[in-house]
Amino acid sequence: MKPVPITAVLSAAVLAGSLGAASAYAAPSPSATTPPASAARAATFPQPHTPASPAGSAPSWATQGVLAPASAGPLLAQAMQVYQTMKQTKYSHQYVINPGTGTYFWDCVGFTNWALKQATPNAWKAFHTAMNVPVGASGRVALWAQFLTGTPGPSWSVVNSVTALTGGELMIIPGEIVLNGKPQYGSSSSGQSYVGHAVIIAGPPTRLSDGTYAVATYDSTALPGHGQWDSRYTDPRALPLGPSTPTTFSGTGFGTMRLSVNASGAPTGVYWSGSAAGPIMFAGQPVVPVLARPLN
Repeated sequence: MKPVPITAVLSAAVLAGSLGAASAYAAPSPSATTPPASAARAATFPQPHTPASPAGSAPSWATQGVLAPASAGPLLAQAMQVYQTMKQTKYSHQYVINPGTGTYFWDCVGFTNWALKQATPNAWKAFHTAMNVPVGASGRVALWAQFLTGTPGPSWSVVNSVTALTGGELMIIPGEIVLNGKPQYGSSSSGQSYVGHAVIIAGPPTRLSDGTYAVATYDSTALPGHGQWDSRYTDPRALPLGPSTPTTFSGTGFGTMRLSVNASGAPTGVYWSGSAAGPIMFAGQPVVPVLARPLN
């Protein structure tokens, strides 16, 4: 399937007022094996992917998931098109989405929500209608999790087994509950707080020696960290978060995450990278990701 043409040009003004309910992820602190801040930036952007890690290999910083072709699903095709055509990207709650200039400043749900609207408009509409999310808003990660664990309708296919992933699925990592009217947030294995994350699965899983599965991903994040091959480490199009973090390159890119499963193959936890010491936690328990495939 060819990527869905990108024709809409949105700006921060169009999306004004939608960001208070948007969700972001404070990524775990970079591993000791993270390339140093002085690492040379590439002259051209990296192409996915380095050779995938073989099945049965041990989880490591170099673990790399398999990349599926664009034909695996319209959402994956759209993510690939954004990555291949973008000129600059940055993680931001002040959205600037301009395909004409190749500018994509957004957070995790800004990226996934927009890609869904272009690639699978019925699936996008089903969420916005069911959860009463305005057209110009992306919706909090918690709302996406609530929607997909309910009855999302015929435009969605919920994925209950990690081995059923093929590429083109949406992965929601919920990280928020509401207590006494106020959001309560979980923490990563490094102790940082987070409110959840949204990711596009980029290929089928690879079973590793510890029983977890490596999966290639596309997302927009504040910090690189999805393994050694996270594109934001070397992609010259990935801009710093701001003046105070001149060597922290953010925005849309690809990398590899890991998923743990139970005896039935259902997901039980998610790891930020191949070498992450532990899964993302909430209230002392691993956060269980929600997986679903948008159909149309």
